[in-house]
Amino acid sequence: KDDLAYSRHPLAFLMEAADDIAYRMIDFEDGIRLDLIDFDKPYTLYINKKAKKEKDSTQIIKISPEQILIEIASIDNNFDYNEVDGKSDKDRLVYLRGVVINTLIHETFKTYSDNYDLIMKGEFNLSLLDAVTESKISSNLFLMRSLIELKVYNYIPVLENEAAGFDVLGSLINDFAITANICISCGDEETAKQRKIRSLLPLEYQPEKEIVNQVVDFNEKYKRVLQILDFVSGMTDGYAIDKYKKIHGIEISS
Repeated sequence: KDDLAYSRHPLAFLMEAADDIAYRMIDFEDGIRLDLIDFDKPYTLYINKKAKKEKDSTQIIKISPEQILIEIASIDNNFDYNEVDGKSDKDRLVYLRGVVINTLIHETFKTYSDNYDLIMKGEFNLSLLDAVTESKISSNLFLMRSLIELKVYNYIPVLENEAAGFDVLGSLINDFAITANICISCGDEETAKQRKIRSLLPLEYQPEKEIVNQVVDFNEKYKRVLQILDFVSGMTDGYAIDKYKKIHGIEISS
């Protein structure tokens, strides 16, 4: 049998690192701007440390969000907190955000370079951000994520929106993916609703005409499903919610 195993493309690690850095910082900054996280307040956080020959130990740390960012930024030799010390929370956050992102970019690229041979062999299975060896980065990224999970991800309106999102996205994918399995030339018939839903697809996402052999083979159906996923994943939150409401009769256009 053919070996269907595959390895991630080397550049996928860099794309993932870019996403990890951007979203971690954006979520942290959003939490601060929305007053879910107090920029100056020292929080009591916990780090579980695992040693090879020792029992797991829990380290208790009291640290402010600002200090977390300073700890990471201090790795950059050009970092000078005197530039913003005494300024507003917003100005300090903006400055620290830029230095932290720059620091994380350089450190993840260093990790990529250090593990290049393993990556090219398909033997590297960690995200670059998780594989950074600099302890200041790994420990403070853990603290940052802990605060985000505690104060942002568990914020009731966020949980409600996320729960609703499963239904919205799932329903849209299901509604539009039905058209991917229809083979008109094979004798399948669209219902009036299915035809209307298919008509809502932009031209570039419409199922292609069944010309070759007058059937829809597996590869064509697979391609159609990918097009549907591209269409739905490209929707903004507002557009997806609006489309979901209208298709399901929750909101009717006048």
